[in-house]
Amino acid sequence: MEDFKVSRRDFAKGMAFGALGLAGAGLTGCAPKSQSSELALTAGGDVDWDDEFDFIVIGSGTGLIGALAAAEEGGRVLVLEKANTIGGVTFTISGNSQWVPGNNVQGEAGFPYQGDEKTLQYLVDCDAGKGSSRERKLDYVLNARKVNEWCQDHWGFRHALTNISDYYHHEYAQKLGHSIDFLNQATGEVYAAGSDVYAAYIEPLLDGRDVEIMTGTPATALVRADGGRILGVRAGKKAFAASKGVLVACGGFDYDEDMVRRYLNVPLGATQAAPDNTGDGIKMGQAVGADLENMAATWGGCALITDLGGEINLSVDNIFDYGTYRGLPFCITVDRSGRRFFNESCSYAASSNVYDGYDSGANRLAHVPAFMIFSETYVEVIGWPSNGASYDVAATADAASEMPSYVRRFETLEELAEEMGINAVNLAAEVEKFNGFCSSGVDEDFQRGSGPFDEYDETSYGFTSDTWPLVSNLPNKALGPITAPYYVVVEAPGAVNTCGGLRVNKNFQVLDAFGEVIEGLYASGSSCGGPLGSCYGGAGGAVGPGYYGAFKAADVAMGYGLVMYEETGEAEA
Repeated sequence: MEDFKVSRRDFAKGMAFGALGLAGAGLTGCAPKSQSSELALTAGGDVDWDDEFDFIVIGSGTGLIGALAAAEEGGRVLVLEKANTIGGVTFTISGNSQWVPGNNVQGEAGFPYQGDEKTLQYLVDCDAGKGSSRERKLDYVLNARKVNEWCQDHWGFRHALTNISDYYHHEYAQKLGHSIDFLNQATGEVYAAGSDVYAAYIEPLLDGRDVEIMTGTPATALVRADGGRILGVRAGKKAFAASKGVLVACGGFDYDEDMVRRYLNVPLGATQAAPDNTGDGIKMGQAVGADLENMAATWGGCALITDLGGEINLSVDNIFDYGTYRGLPFCITVDRSGRRFFNESCSYAASSNVYDGYDSGANRLAHVPAFMIFSETYVEVIGWPSNGASYDVAATADAASEMPSYVRRFETLEELAEEMGINAVNLAAEVEKFNGFCSSGVDEDFQRGSGPFDEYDETSYGFTSDTWPLVSNLPNKALGPITAPYYVVVEAPGAVNTCGGLRVNKNFQVLDAFGEVIEGLYASGSSCGGPLGSCYGGAGGAVGPGYYGAFKAADVAMGYGLVMYEETGEAEA
């Protein structure tokens, strides 16, 4: 993808301070050689600031919404971006769908809203890790749509419904309506790429406001007063004041191997996070006393491992699978016991927690590694699993191409089981049972092919006219029998992003371990424990809360009152 052009802010690229020293007049650390002292600097008197701003944002993904909001009524804003280009995951990988229940587009399109009570129950039930409170979820349900409509009225945002259902198999999951995309008003089509959204909507707004963006400029420490209030940010040898507050919005910790080991319950084989997501903002928050929340959770997915003989480690060579491959007919996923353990056609979000079961007999994770087993028909219909996963199945179908090195082929299930370390007796029985489900069209174990998301997939697979005869007679388009010869690829946990971080309240103010506000410090997006916990409600389940959190944090910090937020009861929930 082409790098963004920073236009009038190109001058800021020269201020890339990288890992330069931390020494500076008026700033002292409590323990010069400790990591915490490097991440939090206490002002010992007047600080010789290099520049002063009203609001500072660390990260240029969804944090840019906070920068725009802070500048709305004349605020002077600085954005510090570690990477050399603007956008983070939000404007480089994401399509910028937003999950906003009860949005006005939903009603205008003729999809009645089921109401706040049912939507709240959906979020509570699907937050398996209970990563946020009921009050914070309700705050999002009531107020995210208000922020979205404010952005439409004041910033000219225009949206259309996303043609994807909610992500969980739940009685209150809506087939359409909660997810919206940015609309290209010239063509009437929605934007598929975040870079297009940035160019069409975000960049023009930035150009008209007092927002400075410094790329290639990682924040290296928070500067605090003796009393604990956050005064500003250190970036290498430079110190920048923030009179109203600092927003940490620089992503999660996918690429920090030690944090993944300490906080996640499973290894990661692949992630959609930017390589710069190494937990910097979370560590800086910890250094000033911030509490953490929801740290064991990820926005889910799985990984197809390209090194069959190696350990499961994060690698760009591994294939991140949104469900494009494991969820299609003529394949199953089993663990070493030879048994299936989840609905392979579930959304990537719903797969977040399926891999962390424990085998007490073998003293190891029960479902890691897993194995995706597929038949010749799968290859004929879909092609080989490969990098560049896409929901456009027709585009990936290439049965004539060479079998990838990470795929193994066997004539019998017994040979496959012996080579891959799978229980052969259980595997044979599981395939026989699954093939029976394919004949009846009903998955009696995991309900594959039922529920709003599965039904969406069932009707929207991009089968070509050439391959359609191979699937047209299936009673359930998500279920296709497994027959010889057999192919297998190693499957493991993956993540769109980690989704835990600094503990915040409903105003996205960072809290300490006692639930007290750290004055002047805010966090949003994947840098905080978000309002929906570990529940990724539907398409845009991270961008929606990221936009909302950044906007509300800036609005509260600046004291604007741009939106009249409906109260939900508990002030610090």
